[in-house]
Amino acid sequence: MLQKIVVISFLILSISSCAPNFITNNSLSHLHKGMSRSEVDKILDVEPAEQFTITHNNTKYDIVALRLLTGISVSSSSSPRMGGAGMMTTTTTTHQTNYTFFLYAQNKLLYWGMKNEYSKSEDTFIAELSPEIYKHHINN
Repeated sequence: MLQKIVVISFLILSISSCAPNFITNNSLSHLHKGMSRSEVDKILDVEPAEQFTITHNNTKYDIVALRLLTGISVSSSSSPRMGGAGMMTTTTTTHQTNYTFFLYAQNKLLYWGMKNEYSKSEDTFIAELSPEIYKHHINN
């Protein structure tokens, strides 16, 4: 019985460690402005890569940075198996991600996008926040 518990625990840990640490465009399609932070968190179900608060015109805004999947590359290589029993093929999948920033005021979602989308926004309020996001984000 103890052996079964150990095996099941190992499988659960192995599977959960493979969970993606990024969001997709598909998950973003379920969001809308005005949602609460908890509603957004429930839909996206990913731990934030970064969180910080900025102040603009004496108002505090919470920023949550998540990684957005922007591309996938797959490569494979083959090599002879030890003992000459056929070939072993290794396939590697690499996920390219970019940060997407979620802007909250009073726990309500106001805007989301990549850093360049903030700076190029036609909404002057959003564009004015861009320098603060650039300043606080760890991976300029």
